[in-house]
Amino acid sequence: MKANIPVSALIITFLCAALGTGCVCKKDPDRYYDPGKRFSVRFPKDWEISQGVKGTVVMAEIPSEDGMRAIRENVNIIVEDLEKEMRVSEYFQRQMFGLKKLTGAVTVMRGTSDIDGADARWFIYSYRTQSLGFRSLVCVFVKGRQGYVITCLTEEDTFEQYADQFDEILKSFRFE
Repeated sequence: MKANIPVSALIITFLCAALGTGCVCKKDPDRYYDPGKRFSVRFPKDWEISQGVKGTVVMAEIPSEDGMRAIRENVNIIVEDLEKEMRVSEYFQRQMFGLKKLTGAVTVMRGTSDIDGADARWFIYSYRTQSLGFRSLVCVFVKGRQGYVITCLTEEDTFEQYADQFDEILKSFRFE
């Protein structure tokens, strides 16, 4: 004797499986997705994206200017597995302690923000190495037992030129 499975039960099972795995969602082709670290972000289309460079999960750099600048302005994201859950204020202090190790770094500004529902702290700092000046916006936030650091780095004299793009990149960050 054959078991009859109601069609409605099959449909419900299929929908639950599809919704649970996210397979009915279309991915935005203009976003960078990292399924392992479970986030996505939108970088400017003409920026060059690299994965796993210099300890980062991802780094996006402005298009090359034929070596005319000392550095290529970039945004990089680091995701750290934390040994325990911690508040964003604790994780922020950890980052500030690390900044103190950078000789000559000066914190220019600090503030709070929201990154996809997570409380965030940010700071802007400047530093000089020999004749070159750099400026960086660093945004720090925590979700569960993962700490996130998004760093936006420029030469000091180009920071304002990229500030709006950095803001858009930060606003585009999503937990997946």
